[in-house]
Amino acid sequence: MKQTLYLSLFLGLFLLMSSCGNELPQRGFQPDKAEYWPLLVESDKDPLAENASMLRFWSDRLDNDSTGVGELGPLGAAYEARFQLEGNYQDLDRALTLYKLGIRYSAHHKDQFVRHAARVAISQHDFQTAYASLDSLLISGGQNRQTRLQLFDAAMEVAQYATADSLLMVLEDPGDFNYLIRAAKWNDHRGDLETAIRYMEQAKQLAEAKDSPPLLQWVNSNLATFYGHAGRLEESYRLNLEVLKLNPRHVQSLKQMAWLEYASALNPEAALEILDHTEQVYKGLDLLLLKADILEFQGNLVEAGELRKTFIDKVERQALTQLFANDLILLWSERTAQAQALARSQYDQRPTQIQASLL
Repeated sequence: MKQTLYLSLFLGLFLLMSSCGNELPQRGFQPDKAEYWPLLVESDKDPLAENASMLRFWSDRLDNDSTGVGELGPLGAAYEARFQLEGNYQDLDRALTLYKLGIRYSAHHKDQFVRHAARVAISQHDFQTAYASLDSLLISGGQNRQTRLQLFDAAMEVAQYATADSLLMVLEDPGDFNYLIRAAKWNDHRGDLETAIRYMEQAKQLAEAKDSPPLLQWVNSNLATFYGHAGRLEESYRLNLEVLKLNPRHVQSLKQMAWLEYASALNPEAALEILDHTEQVYKGLDLLLLKADILEFQGNLVEAGELRKTFIDKVERQALTQLFANDLILLWSERTAQAQALARSQYDQRPTQIQASLL
């Protein structure tokens, strides 16, 4: 059950919408700080404490098990979940190391460990590795539904759209949450946002029927993003509130709440307050760029520039160029040749419309 929880939380990385940070703010719906702020600062729910407990439990089990294969999967999933909560990129490396050990030593669950490793590769934006490993698994006989679902995710990332389309037809099942969220992604890719929303709403109904907090967090935060893209800002706000009631540290919903304050309510001070609160625990570098956009909107050009420079320095120091390639291409204004080389490399790996436009 716990592993399902962590996997459900981490599936969010597969369908995260592209950042809205480059859109121009314009006044619209205004969030109610008196309604959302207590959820952030007064909640008695502590997902970090639960995660720390799971890490201790599975680490102790691994230490006491001479073989350890049965503990590798749950421990890796716990590290993935901590990455979601804290944004420490080394946790992805830790999880990947555990899954590779599982591939090497497991006698009966190699397929499962290959899928786990592919999930991490997607999170690290190593999409070609994920696609190749899942495709090989399918060809070699690991032809179960979960492999096909994950291969669809990887195929979308590397612009293998014909493969993704054929997989989706094989996977079709209106009663399956995992099918519905991928059908939503496929229709969003096709530019049919209305149909994408309809599929995601059906997935939400299934999550509600199961009364599954992890699935509800995932589907509500992603449906909120769809609603935001459709201009249904109050509905987006309400769904993010529901997520934060379940998990006050849900980074995607916190970022969306900050975006609503900044770009819809034209309240950059409130947006920065949300992000400052988020940074108390979450150290993901993506927050630096969102804060820089807001500071620039306020006219604080020097501070915004310093944040972007800090972002570039940290990305390079932590060897995260692959993960933040698109941001670097846009930010390397004084490194034209380097930006062009990175853009070409990214397009060669995944010839999507976004990579084509960046190139």
